[in-house]
Amino acid sequence: MVFDMRVLVTGADGFVGRELVRALRAAGHYVVEFKLSSGHDITKKETIAPAMHGIGVVCHLAAVLDETAPELWRVNVEGTKNMLDAAVRAGVEQFIFLSTVGVMGDVDSEADESAPYNPKTKYEKSKAEAEKLVLSYQEALPVTVVRSALVLGANKYWAEIARAVRKGAPLAGSGENTWQTVYVKDLANALVFLTGRDDAIGEVFI
Repeated sequence: MVFDMRVLVTGADGFVGRELVRALRAAGHYVVEFKLSSGHDITKKETIAPAMHGIGVVCHLAAVLDETAPELWRVNVEGTKNMLDAAVRAGVEQFIFLSTVGVMGDVDSEADESAPYNPKTKYEKSKAEAEKLVLSYQEALPVTVVRSALVLGANKYWAEIARAVRKGAPLAGSGENTWQTVYVKDLANALVFLTGRDDAIGEVFI
């Protein structure tokens, strides 16, 4: 197989990361998996530089979602800055950052990528700050931001919800509230689609 791009995926052992690694390889890319289980840590600069050697595209997915985790800001914001700095030094051709629609906060009507930042939770605030950091690097690094909705798919989180529903857990609210979701394979395919695309540089995508 002739590989198209050398792609570094942070959070490669996560829910979205595992699916993205599979999708990138299926598309013919050479993937470097950056994950804690292999001793990689985006908060430790010394583990980043060696992995960045020869990389064309970085897909930065690694993040802490737990609102109570003391390392949330250190990983989501400071870790992202570490990745950006290393990508600049390595001459990376594209830095794709997986953000969240949560950076816009609660939106009562239709919203597009021009909507203002209005994060509410600690996680949303950390991702908003990280996204601003990514966009501030545009003069030094070609960047692309993807704001994902809540990711749906087969994992422990959704399995627990399904079990609760089967047991007759009550609905929260009236049952008429809406919530944006995206299927994990569709999100992975969208990230693959944006990989290596010149027309995705400097763009933010919901």
